[in-house]
Amino acid sequence: MSQRISRECPIRLMKARFVDEMVPLMRSPAQLIFCLLLTTTGGCGPADRSATKGTQPRLVLLYATCTLGNHFLSPYNPNVKYTPNLERFATRATVFEKHRTEAGLSGVAFASIFTGTQAVHHGIFTHPAPLSDDLYDISEAFSDNGYETYWWNKHAMCNKSLNYGQGVTESRHFNGMLGAEHPELAKVLERLSTNKTKKAFLLTNFTVTHGPYRLDALEGFCRRFPEECRILDELAPGEFDKYYNLYRRQYHPLRYDFPNARKLLKLTDQDIRKLSDVLELVFKSNIWKLDRLFGNLIARIKRAGMMNDALIIFTSDHGETLYREHAPFKWCHGTALQSDVLNVPLIIQTPDPAIRPGRYSQVTRSTDVFPTVAALAELSLPKKVAWTGLDLSGVLKGQAEPPSLLAYSHSSMVSPAFRVKDVGAYRLSFYPDRDMSLTWVAVRDKDTVVKYKNQGEGRFDFEAYDLRADQAEAHNLYDPTNEHHRELADQLKQYKATLVDAYHLWLEQGNSENIDEEDTRKRLKSLGYIN
Repeated sequence: MSQRISRECPIRLMKARFVDEMVPLMRSPAQLIFCLLLTTTGGCGPADRSATKGTQPRLVLLYATCTLGNHFLSPYNPNVKYTPNLERFATRATVFEKHRTEAGLSGVAFASIFTGTQAVHHGIFTHPAPLSDDLYDISEAFSDNGYETYWWNKHAMCNKSLNYGQGVTESRHFNGMLGAEHPELAKVLERLSTNKTKKAFLLTNFTVTHGPYRLDALEGFCRRFPEECRILDELAPGEFDKYYNLYRRQYHPLRYDFPNARKLLKLTDQDIRKLSDVLELVFKSNIWKLDRLFGNLIARIKRAGMMNDALIIFTSDHGETLYREHAPFKWCHGTALQSDVLNVPLIIQTPDPAIRPGRYSQVTRSTDVFPTVAALAELSLPKKVAWTGLDLSGVLKGQAEPPSLLAYSHSSMVSPAFRVKDVGAYRLSFYPDRDMSLTWVAVRDKDTVVKYKNQGEGRFDFEAYDLRADQAEAHNLYDPTNEHHRELADQLKQYKATLVDAYHLWLEQGNSENIDEEDTRKRLKSLGYIN
């Protein structure tokens, strides 16, 4: 596939196009204001496309998992050996090397994936929060095109009760994992195999790799990959249990108020190193478990004879910061803007012979998933769909130049449900107040990331990192005299202002977190978000 880089459209032209084309489509005053606010971010506007001639894939699987950064996967990191199924899958697919999520918050990130829009449009700034009926999501698009739509869901932040998966009926929504031998999956595959007119869209949304990390896969992982488990030989008897149980007991404060938690728990540098090693080992074992689940599912699709007629997308909402020295939050995703959190996998396998397996080296965003998948599946859609992401199908087919995109991301939890946690006799505050102006923002192009971060006492400063030489983001290179840095910083200020304005509008309209539903509460608790 072509890897040529085209010039990005001037922001003025992008703004004009966005306003001219998108404003007439808004179905509510809120959407109109969101649309107008979006023009400050350089969004790429809506699509205008009907189905092209061809053959639609009869099976579409969007495998969207949780808390999985791409550097823990072999298609992105050649040193990784414990994701063989994903590695095999990637050899027949397109690997998007610089895929970026909008936020380290599951509710925000999945809303962006499912609607193809940024938070300032879809209105999810915190989680859990309900998704508006006015939005057109990916499951609706497939349902409108005659696909049977199914959702296997185990995530509290974007479940059916919060209006995610709007094109999926109650009878086809399952609160659990999509296993290879799931009886409903067997029925779907049988119908597809015996009736050539049937089409199905399967959406998954799991939490296998979400903290608090579980031990159920560790024993098998260490038998299979003993080199990954050498840390166990370096620990004294009982130390593994000591550090793992410390993490489980102090999950919130260690994640979100690490400096204070370390001080109050009297953790030494050696304690931190051992704790980090233990957690990374357990986390890797859970990734291995996820890889096996995915591999079994792919094998089941092959046995049903559907692989050559399947469009399969593997992605994640966000990654995790597993104790990085220069990360302000050591075991975290929601409040972090580290590359560990924001760089996530996107791997797409399509039956289209015009798309050859390979690697796409330009920046892509979570908002690009829906428009690209819709085009690859040749969906007939409303005349104009209010996406802020881009359809990249033409690039993959060699019919268009790869655009030079900017990927915007933001941090911060603003839900009052997550504010305090006891550490012995102490009470720690680890989330910012409900003030979106305190949020951190970042923008990345191909090799540079610029951040606008709170340095304390309400003072925000810019940071810049060269991702080619400094993946850990340890060396701040920001120079206000550097034209490139200055341009990205200006874009970032506009983005943050837009984000804050849209959030205030969202509050004024009476929106609030919907966590009263019993099942949602249970699932939030299972993920460690509430007590």
